[in-house]
Amino acid sequence: MFVYLARPIDQAGELSWLGSFITDLNVLMVQAGVGAFKPDEAYLANTGDAQHAEKIDSINNTAIYLCDAFIAVLPAGVATLGVPVEIGLALQCNKPVVIFTDIRYSVQLAAWSRQGAQVVDIIADDVIPVAPDDLRKMLAQRPLQDDTLAFGPKIPAVESPTHEPPEMQVAGAAANLQQGRYRGDAGLDLAITETVMLDPGQYSMVGTGVHVAIPHGYFGWITGRSSTWARHRCDVRSAIIDSGYRGELMVGIENRSNAPVTFEPGHRLAQLILLPAWSGELVEVSDLPAHERGHNGYGSSGH
Repeated sequence: MFVYLARPIDQAGELSWLGSFITDLNVLMVQAGVGAFKPDEAYLANTGDAQHAEKIDSINNTAIYLCDAFIAVLPAGVATLGVPVEIGLALQCNKPVVIFTDIRYSVQLAAWSRQGAQVVDIIADDVIPVAPDDLRKMLAQRPLQDDTLAFGPKIPAVESPTHEPPEMQVAGAAANLQQGRYRGDAGLDLAITETVMLDPGQYSMVGTGVHVAIPHGYFGWITGRSSTWARHRCDVRSAIIDSGYRGELMVGIENRSNAPVTFEPGHRLAQLILLPAWSGELVEVSDLPAHERGHNGYGSSGH
């Protein structure tokens, strides 16, 4: 089982009891055999990029959609912009939601509870008042589908996969598309077939010789490997690969350093990541369903 673990990050600072509680909660999840996506760790990689918060928000939304269940920690008196929005999205995705909080009276908590969230009161206990087996049972309990209680339409539930992921056929220089060295690595390393020399500020499209048939229901995302920027200060331009594309995978790269760089054939410049693709239908309406985020745009979830 894999969960999304939400906690105050952007406005919270750090409370002593919150840090201790998160530590205890992590131990409980290990005892329960529960893995977790922790969005707070994404903030540790802040590069000063103006689009950093926007990218994190997109990744977090995808993680909520793909996870099996959702856990939130809501301390009283701590401002948080992201956690309430994430709870609402998890409920819309019909995920089991467990909220640990010391807030005693809240209209919003009552509304989430009516929508199927399980609220755990942690006021009176020095330790987490849930045993590992109890936590697993709570995380397996999906909210009731009651459209009269939901704000906006329910998103169909995403069941945990019970089978192996589909195979992807690879042709051409297949050896240039390599699976990661470690279990759980998200990207397939993508190597080049030609020597490329870039002066400062120069951009080039580089061939890989790789052709793929991405499985139906997925799309490919070509992006840079962390070492390409960290070691060479070269930026790989992101590219979307549709499942029907059969041409050569190309890597667009720009030298952002102050010195010329050279990459030899076989150098792993980029990575290919496979992601689920939406295949629904567009429905034109006169008014969109209401949501608490509304028109709040870039930066509205905090820094």
